[in-house]
Amino acid sequence: MKKNNSKFEFSETSSISLYLIRAIAAQLVAMGHGIGIILRLQIALILAGLGLALFFLISGLLISYSILNKMKDENYTFKHFFINRVSRIYPTLIACLLFLLFFDGIWFRNPKFYNIFSFVFNLLLLNDTFLRVPAFGSARQAWALPLFWWIYLFFGWLLLGFRSTKRRYLYILVLGFFSVMLILIYSGFMWDIESKIKFLFLWIYGVFFFLFFKELHKYIVRRWIPNKISSDKNINNLTKIHEKIYLRSEFILKLFIILTLVSILILAIYILVVYQYSYNFYFLILLIFLLFFALIYTQLTTFKYSKKSKKIIKFMASYSFTLYLLHYTIFSFFSLFLESINNLILFLIAYLFTNLISIGIALPTEMRHDKINKYLLSKFA
Repeated sequence: MKKNNSKFEFSETSSISLYLIRAIAAQLVAMGHGIGIILRLQIALILAGLGLALFFLISGLLISYSILNKMKDENYTFKHFFINRVSRIYPTLIACLLFLLFFDGIWFRNPKFYNIFSFVFNLLLLNDTFLRVPAFGSARQAWALPLFWWIYLFFGWLLLGFRSTKRRYLYILVLGFFSVMLILIYSGFMWDIESKIKFLFLWIYGVFFFLFFKELHKYIVRRWIPNKISSDKNINNLTKIHEKIYLRSEFILKLFIILTLVSILILAIYILVVYQYSYNFYFLILLIFLLFFALIYTQLTTFKYSKKSKKIIKFMASYSFTLYLLHYTIFSFFSLFLESINNLILFLIAYLFTNLISIGIALPTEMRHDKINKYLLSKFA
């Protein structure tokens, strides 16, 4: 197996920061929908929309980071990528659909949503698309899953398909199939096409985000980090001068990044307050730059998360997908059957139960996706 070790790696601080963003995104979506269902406040759409936008952006970034690094191994093919995606998504998806099958069967039996076709189409990640079959049961937020899944397959095949088949026509044929599916999925009946295109471009921006980030990081390392200290006294003195210049330059660079971050954040909050819409074009552009400069800073900084905070952040991120799949159902259930309780207290109780139930289902599924992935690779790859 031939390997190329010259691959870009996120620093530990950057990696933990990405875990934190994923955890925050999931909690924002859950809180947003919970506030909308129970408290009925306008801020609900802003929070949920911001969380979903973050999901699309970091998804494109992380998928491209993973594929482009693993491609250094010449034996890494689309089959490996596909197994990895199946391991990451399907154990959680199946567990949550089974939960909905039994839980919704108790209180939510709307035949428009609670039927075998919706269940199967949700399982195939073809719900809420051009086929006009809605997501199964009370999980209305599941409309976004096909948007993620089919862009994964398209992008994975685009980069890795040529390794999986020696026949060029087959590569083009499969790529054409995924392209057609993308068009049909993103022009489906759930939501308007304009909003879906924004999600698609956010994901693509995430890919270019990573590519530019990688090259910029290489440039900064070459430009700012001094060479190793030589044993020669004269060169040593010269190196010390370079180090002083570097430390001063590093301070200026980090100060520039911090000031840029603060400026972008203030402008983004202003646009969000004025338009009160998370999918505003200008806000999404600012969100991209905000995340970009934040990661540049975490990649360069000497700051380290404490061991305790790393454990908490990783744990909260480890059930983010499960939380996304279940929160709408649990908030809806609480809002219907516990109406006599004060709305704020009801929201807090429902929010707590949403996280607890999500953790319980994620323990044998989402939190074990690495082990599931290794097992499937050993059997099929």
